[in-house]
Amino acid sequence: MRLLRDAFTPYEIARGGLLICWFCFAAGFFVAAVLQRPYAGVMFVLGVLSAIAGHFAASCPGCGKSPMAWYLTDGGERRGGLPMGSRAWPERICSRCRTDLDTH
Repeated sequence: MRLLRDAFTPYEIARGGLLICWFCFAAGFFVAAVLQRPYAGVMFVLGVLSAIAGHFAASCPGCGKSPMAWYLTDGGERRGGLPMGSRAWPERICSRCRTDLDTH
């Protein structure tokens, strides 16, 4: 995991997890609907795992907040904030501490 964090920015990790997730879901749907093969479940599981990895593997170097997290209060993950859900696309600048997430 450390190698992944050293090689990519938090924004790139979160974005990659989302793109792989969407690809796996699309490929799983194609395999299930068009080819009618039972291997679609594997693609759906890979999609869910990549989305989870993109959400939790990336974190802001300044405050530790995930670029995918959206919070009701300013507390955030580590300070007991109330989670509202996940963003549709990762943020490039941390909404809590204003750190640029797209640079090393």
